[in-house]
Amino acid sequence: MDIMMHQRNRFFPLTLIVLTALATGCPSSESETDASKDDSMKAQPIDGGHATTTNHMDSGILSDTATADAGLAQSHTLSDAGQPNTTSQTDAGQPPMAEPLTLTAGQNELTWQQMVNGSMATRNFIVNTPPDFDATQNYPVVFVFHGNAGGNPNATPHQGLVSATNEMVQDKEFIAVMPQGYDNCWQLGPENSNATTQDEMDFVAMMVSRLKATPGVHTDLFYAMGSSNGAALSHHLAVNTTYFKGIATLVSGLDEGAGPTNSTPQVRVLQLMNRKDNLIPYEGGAAPTGHTYMSAEDSAHAWAVHNGCDETPTIEESAESVNGVPNKRVLTYNNCDNGNNVMHIGVLPVPWSEDCEGPPPSQGNTCGGKHTVDNSYFAPQSSWEFMWSFLSE
Repeated sequence: MDIMMHQRNRFFPLTLIVLTALATGCPSSESETDASKDDSMKAQPIDGGHATTTNHMDSGILSDTATADAGLAQSHTLSDAGQPNTTSQTDAGQPPMAEPLTLTAGQNELTWQQMVNGSMATRNFIVNTPPDFDATQNYPVVFVFHGNAGGNPNATPHQGLVSATNEMVQDKEFIAVMPQGYDNCWQLGPENSNATTQDEMDFVAMMVSRLKATPGVHTDLFYAMGSSNGAALSHHLAVNTTYFKGIATLVSGLDEGAGPTNSTPQVRVLQLMNRKDNLIPYEGGAAPTGHTYMSAEDSAHAWAVHNGCDETPTIEESAESVNGVPNKRVLTYNNCDNGNNVMHIGVLPVPWSEDCEGPPPSQGNTCGGKHTVDNSYFAPQSSWEFMWSFLSE
C-alpha cells in the first residue's frame, strides 16, 4: 500500500514527501468544545481489571520513485532501505524504525494515506517546531490529542491545539505534534466510526517511528497530553505501548477494566478532572460517551499502584467550597518508582451554581463549563502549561 506524505510549512516553501503504508472515521453523540521504600506502604489495587496488551502497526515502506512538481520549491522522495512491507510491532510497544521526517522551523502540516475499512483515508497531523529549530539539538516531543469533535465534519480540532501549546514551543521547550482523529475523534470502542482502535494505534505508531528517526528529536523524551477523548487515548497508549515517559490528561480517566497491566511501563501521570462533569462522571460509571469509567480518583490510584507509590496520597483541599465541596481537591502520590509520581486534581466549574447539580440552565452558562477545567485554577499558567510543567519536572 502506497502512502503519500505532504509537508507544508507556514513560513517555508512546500515540501513533498512520498511514503508507503495503512486509516479511521467518527461522528459521535459525544461533543467536546492536561529510593527504596517499605512495600507495606505501597498503594494497593482497587480494581483487578486489566486491558489486553495490543500489538501495533504495519509499517509502510517509502517509494523509490522520484517526483517532480513545478509548483514546489523542493520535491523529493525518501526510501526506507531494507524495511519489509509489513513489520508487526512487538509486545514491547515500540514501533519499528522508519525513515526520518524532514522538518523545518514552524508549523509542518503533514498527511499520511492509510487504509481503513477497505478505503484509503488521508490522516492529518501538524508538527510544530521552535522558530530557530536546530536539528543538531535534542528536543522533547509532546503529542497533543484533541477531544471528540465528530459531530462537525468541517472541524479541524487539532489545529486549535497549536495555539494552546505554541508559546511553549516558541520558548524552545519541545516539539509539539497535533494529530487529527479520523472523522475528528479517536476510536476507542464505542465511538461511531468505521475505524478500529488498531487503526488509530497504527497512526500513532507511524508518527512515533518517523519522529524517533528524525534529527533534532530526543528519542527518550516523548510525552502525551490530551483532552477528553484525546485524554482517554493518552491513557490507552500509556497502558498498551512504551512510547511515553509521562501523560497529562484533561477530563478523562481510565475505563473500567482498562488499567495498567504487568507489561505496562511506569509513567508519570497527571489527571485534571471536573467534579461536576456531565459527560464523564467524576464518580465513574456508565457515561453518554458509551464508555464505563473508573471514578476519577480510582483512576489515579490505579496508576499509583502500578508505579509503586506510597499507599496514601497527600491530600490538599482549597479553603473555598460550595455546599461543603472544596473548589479544588489535589491528590499527590509520592515516592513512586523512578520518580514516576501521580497527581490528580479535581475542581468545580467556574462559575459554580446550583444549576450544576441538575440539567444545564435554560439561559446562560451559570454553572460554568462542565466538561472542562477552568484555567483560573492554574493561573498564571494555562492548564496546558501546568500539564507540561508536571511532565517536565
